[in-house]
Amino acid sequence: MMIPLLVQHTGVRKPIYTGNSKEFNLFSLFTVAPEVFESQVSMFSDIWSFGCTVIELLTGSPPYRELPKEVAVCNIIENDLPPFPTGISANLQEFLKCCFKKTANERSSAKSLLEHPWLLKNATSSQSRPSSMDITKYRDIHDVMRPFKIKVDVSNPDGE
Repeated sequence: MMIPLLVQHTGVRKPIYTGNSKEFNLFSLFTVAPEVFESQVSMFSDIWSFGCTVIELLTGSPPYRELPKEVAVCNIIENDLPPFPTGISANLQEFLKCCFKKTANERSSAKSLLEHPWLLKNATSSQSRPSSMDITKYRDIHDVMRPFKIKVDVSNPDGE
């Protein structure tokens, strides 16, 4: 079995996506946080993926989707930030930057993202919004975001 290698700008070679369905499927590869490629997964890896999902909701595809998967992986690992959609507000840019800190533990928590002005302005809920105290019962970003729907008008993604 051949394992593709990522050759970093420093010359270091690291194994990347092997096609094993237990690792990544092709679609999720584009939303994987950089540290996951080095087997360093944490709850903050989900925050990166959530930011990718926001970009996908706005553009129809996750960051780097137009690139071959090997090139996409290199960009995810090497670039400080994925490309943001053009024409988004400073508020949305700041929200995405909170999701895409290169060092995982510097990324915002799900709790703090819930309090971000862009999300507060654009989120609606069929349930009452949990207070900061209630948020401690949630395990990860998936539990926190489950009751919310983010309404984004594609022609006006900032809701302004």
